[in-house]
Amino acid sequence: MAGGVFIIRSNSLDGVFMRTGFLALVCATFASGAMAEERSIIVLDGSGSMWGQIDGRPKLDIARDALGEVLAGIPADTSLGFMAYGHRNKGDCSDIELIVPPAPGSAPAISAAAAKMRFLGKTPLSEAVRRAAAEMRATEDKATVILITDGIETCAADPCAVATELESQGVDFTAHVVGFGLTKEEGRQVACLAENTGGKYIEAQDAGSLVEALKTTVATEAKTPQPTEPPKPKAMPENFAPRLLFTGGTPVPEDAGNSWELFAIGANGPATDSTAVFYGAPKVQVEPGRYLLVARLGQARSDMEIEIGATGLATPEMEISAAYVEIVPQAEPGGPAIEGAPSVLTAPTGDSATLYGAAGVWMPAGPIAVEVTVGTARVQTEITAAPGERLRREIVAAAGTVIVDGFLAPGNAGTGTLVVEIYARTPDGTRGDLLVYGYGPEQRYDLAPGPYLAVGRMQFAETEQPFEIVTGETRDIDLALNGGTAIATAEGADHIEVFALSETDEPTSLGYEYGARYEVTLSTGRYRMIAYRGDKQSAADIDITPGSTVEISLP
Repeated sequence: MAGGVFIIRSNSLDGVFMRTGFLALVCATFASGAMAEERSIIVLDGSGSMWGQIDGRPKLDIARDALGEVLAGIPADTSLGFMAYGHRNKGDCSDIELIVPPAPGSAPAISAAAAKMRFLGKTPLSEAVRRAAAEMRATEDKATVILITDGIETCAADPCAVATELESQGVDFTAHVVGFGLTKEEGRQVACLAENTGGKYIEAQDAGSLVEALKTTVATEAKTPQPTEPPKPKAMPENFAPRLLFTGGTPVPEDAGNSWELFAIGANGPATDSTAVFYGAPKVQVEPGRYLLVARLGQARSDMEIEIGATGLATPEMEISAAYVEIVPQAEPGGPAIEGAPSVLTAPTGDSATLYGAAGVWMPAGPIAVEVTVGTARVQTEITAAPGERLRREIVAAAGTVIVDGFLAPGNAGTGTLVVEIYARTPDGTRGDLLVYGYGPEQRYDLAPGPYLAVGRMQFAETEQPFEIVTGETRDIDLALNGGTAIATAEGADHIEVFALSETDEPTSLGYEYGARYEVTLSTGRYRMIAYRGDKQSAADIDITPGSTVEISLP
């Protein structure tokens, strides 16, 4: 195997797999000696699921350690590159980046890059394979993908189609897929990536079977002498080299992330599915014919019809009206970027993109509507960008922060789950719309300036407190529920019910519990506990004071 692409993908891999399966796979591959001579690319999954923990450690740490250990043991002259996806933006299927270009001696740079990565986004698995293979295409090396996965594509792409597409473009491309812990249906969705490229798909349901699967694929293949291949027919010369310009004639940088798609034009017009996809500034050989050429840069698009001949080099130039817009959402002027705060950018064409935190995207040039949300604070504005322009805008969705905690009584945190609700406060001081809510202590909320009510509740103990939010300020609220606990037991009871008592109204049922024991949190006041045994009842009245625990036995 002359060149390679490694994809590290984990949704539920255990630590044993990450440290033995991955090591066995990569080391066995490098053992053939071929990797020290040619270029390879490692692709690391930067999706948010990597924050999941195994035995108390995030999976991303396990992956980093395994990668670092492998890189430390490879020959110094091994030529490696490093690509990642899902590491810059949440929910962005185009978030794929070649961080370290393939070069000899790049292992330390790759380890350092992996250590600095963030893990945020989605899993554009198919697109990552396509781009990594495109990098290998530049040298016409054989590209071998060894895909170890316990999850499937999450960006509406088809791995089967990607495999077929790369083969049709003449990329010498083979994929071996080891499905770890996949269901039969999930396995079928990724097995075609191997089957359509002459590779192998093997199931592994635990760490032991995974190691065996790797031994029967990579290690065996590395040790088995390969038959001499017949000489390949001489490749046809390149006949297609498009060039992308911004409107006005300025060249688009090759690393801007643009793509090219070719749609064959027949008697009924352009085909629905693209014939080929390329990136950057390609110079390639394609089947002669008439095509619709579509250029994309982020959310911007341009197209034109072209003719590609069997001889000569077609060099169509296409202009695209695109600008790069970076949004920095803030809660106050000059404040830090609010991580995770969504910004929605919409062009007059209807093309839109959603960014999270400080992030940027290529958009159609011209007026762009921007909506930034920080907690419950939201601001809408419009910016105008010229073709080729790069803009960075700090947009303030004025907000302050409140941190809400609660306790049953002084010195008694209570045993129930604290529920916190934040309401808009009406002019007469009552509850308006419910804005946000959460569970547990120290709930943190970003809110637009204005009056609010914080409501805290543990079962039937409840209190509320008014407060004001000022832009840029953080305030703490401790809600004293002033309640206590009642524990009623009744041998042989079907269920036990609790009623609130008052001097003027009839008893009000609050709740009940099936069985012979009922523990309930209540506000300060007087209550009646009733045990039901068939058609018989027994009752007792109790008084709850702040922090009290009242235990009664109902005969």
